[in-house]
Amino acid sequence: SLYTALAVVLLWPFLLSGHDQPSDLGKAQQRGSLTLVTRNGASSYFIGPDGDMGPEYDLAAAFADYLGLDLEVALADEFADLGKLLQRRQGDLIGANLTRTPGRERMFNFGPDYAETKTVVVYRNGATRPNALSDLVGQRIAVIAGSSYEAQLEKASESLPGLQWSARNNAGIEDLLIAIAEGELDATLVDSNIFRINSQFYPRVRAGFTLPDSQPHAWAFLPGNDDSLVQRARSFFRLTRENGTLALILGQYEDVNHQLDRVGMFQFMKQVRNRLPPLIPVFQDVAEAYALDWRLLAAMGYQESHWDPDATSRTGVRGIMMLTQRTAAQLGIADRLDPVQSIEGGARYFLRMHQRIPQRIRE
Repeated sequence: SLYTALAVVLLWPFLLSGHDQPSDLGKAQQRGSLTLVTRNGASSYFIGPDGDMGPEYDLAAAFADYLGLDLEVALADEFADLGKLLQRRQGDLIGANLTRTPGRERMFNFGPDYAETKTVVVYRNGATRPNALSDLVGQRIAVIAGSSYEAQLEKASESLPGLQWSARNNAGIEDLLIAIAEGELDATLVDSNIFRINSQFYPRVRAGFTLPDSQPHAWAFLPGNDDSLVQRARSFFRLTRENGTLALILGQYEDVNHQLDRVGMFQFMKQVRNRLPPLIPVFQDVAEAYALDWRLLAAMGYQESHWDPDATSRTGVRGIMMLTQRTAAQLGIADRLDPVQSIEGGARYFLRMHQRIPQRIRE
């Protein structure tokens, strides 16, 4: 009848709608890749000597492999951007040492907990050690805005009205740790696993005390009824717990290398923060021009001068790459103290020396 035909026409889009839209897992399979939303840091994701690595990256890479997919990375500049990138569908999951809290459970679908940590209050070595939250009253405290650390301080302030802190939107935990090491802050809060990984890089930072409550870490997925990726994550973590992969991945980054030169490491981290950033574009441009890895050039520059453009030795070598006057003349370098000329000259000198190495010497 006419009414039946009309009803079919009206209902047809709704009858097909469930088949038109693939699940979140299906979308990832169509792309052939899974995208991890994370932040740069030693406890999550960074570029190491062999490429992309970090606890969260390695876990996500194993999950992507479990799904038969490649892994892509979307980096959030600020902690608050993690959720924004996921909501914009610029990623499939957040893996960034994210604590599962009741508030966040209203915002995301969470996978299973893969780690249980405690919150550690850290301070500068040599200062008076805090033993309780009450010892932080009157101290210069900063935490990452929107983090579980801020929520813990807010709860504590109900019984400690004098407890005050600043919430940093544009800071990572590494920024806060080095601020403590340099005396700009008195204390911050950090997860115990993150502190174990980072403590080797910040030798002037010490653990004061540990808060009693455990903090569960889990991956966050898009909210809604589609839990296709969450279900596969549950199967993945069940398998990796049983075969030991989960413990292996998390444990390898917490194996602190006590052989590091603590004074040298502090100096390096300080110059990474203060001197390196404006030089990165120069290193990158020169490296691209000469088909080199910019990190190799940067490492040479640190070894030579600690990235000091005005560095001068007692023997007369000068600049970031510490070129001799004779070498500079041979390379056509007019000003050894100019960072661009120094780095470009250093790259050419390195290639000249590299070409002289006989083939019997392995790379």
